[in-house]
Amino acid sequence: MSISSTSRKAGPYSGNDVATAFAFAFKVFSTADVLVVFTSALDVESELTIGTDYTVTLNSNQDSNPGGTVTLLAPLATGAKLTLASSLSNLQPVTLTNNGGFYPALINDALDRATIQIQQIAEEVSRSVKVDISSDLAPNEYLQDLADAAAEAEASAAAAAESAALAATFVPDAYVPRDSATGAARIPAGTTAQRPGTPVYGDTRANSTLGQQEWWNGTAWTPMGGGQMLGAAATKAIFFNANTIDEDLTVVTGTNGGSFGPVSVNSGRTVDIEPGAVWSIT
Repeated sequence: MSISSTSRKAGPYSGNDVATAFAFAFKVFSTADVLVVFTSALDVESELTIGTDYTVTLNSNQDSNPGGTVTLLAPLATGAKLTLASSLSNLQPVTLTNNGGFYPALINDALDRATIQIQQIAEEVSRSVKVDISSDLAPNEYLQDLADAAAEAEASAAAAAESAALAATFVPDAYVPRDSATGAARIPAGTTAQRPGTPVYGDTRANSTLGQQEWWNGTAWTPMGGGQMLGAAATKAIFFNANTIDEDLTVVTGTNGGSFGPVSVNSGRTVDIEPGAVWSIT
C-alpha cells in the first residue's frame, strides 16, 4: 500500500498527571519501530524504554489504518511532554531471488520502508540548522556566529540595564565636579542652616558658617581632618575653634571632646555629654 502522509511525529503531548495513552497515526512495521521521547519540566529530553516505561499497541492494519497507541506505565506529569516518532533502522531486509516468488505485499513493504526511512531523515533535517546553499559558512560556524552574537547582545543588555539603574539612582549633580585636571574637586558647600535634613552616613560638605569641611558620622556633623589649624605653612602651630556653639551637639559614650575657652552655647542649643564621655574646655 502507498504511504499518503509525510508526518512521522505525534505530539508533543502535554502532561496533566492523569493521561497515560497517546496516539500516533504513522505506519510502522513493529512496536520496536516507535520512538518515545520524554521531555521534563526543565526541557531535558530522554528516550523512554519499551516494556520499562511504556507499551505499544498497533492498529491491526498498518496500510489502511496506520499507527497505534503508546501507553505509559505512569501518568505523564504536569509540565512534562511526550513526543512520538518512528525509529525504523536504516536497513533493507528484502531479498529477491531468481525464479523466486514475486509477491506484491513484499514489494510494497520494501518501498514503504524506504519511504519511511526518507521521511525520518527529512523530519530530523527539518529540526537541523541549515545555511543557504550559496553560503560559505558551515553549519557549525553559523552556530558559533549565533552564539557570539547572543553573548554580545546579552552583554550589551546587561550594560544597558546597569546604565539605566545608575541613571535612575544618580543625577549629574551627584558627581563631584572639578575645575581642571590638576585643580580641585568642588564638593557641595553651604551654611550650617543649609545642611541636609536627612543626611546619610559619609555625606561630605564644606560648611561656610564654620569655615571647615565636615562629614556625617551617622550621629552628628563632624569636622574633617581631626582639627582646625591656622596658617598656610606645611607645619602649623595654632589650633582654633569657634567660641560660640549654635547647634545641638552630643559627645557620645566612649569619646572625649575638647575646646579652647571661653565657649558659649547659644540660647535654645544644647551640648549633651553622654555617660562615659568627656568634654574638656581649657
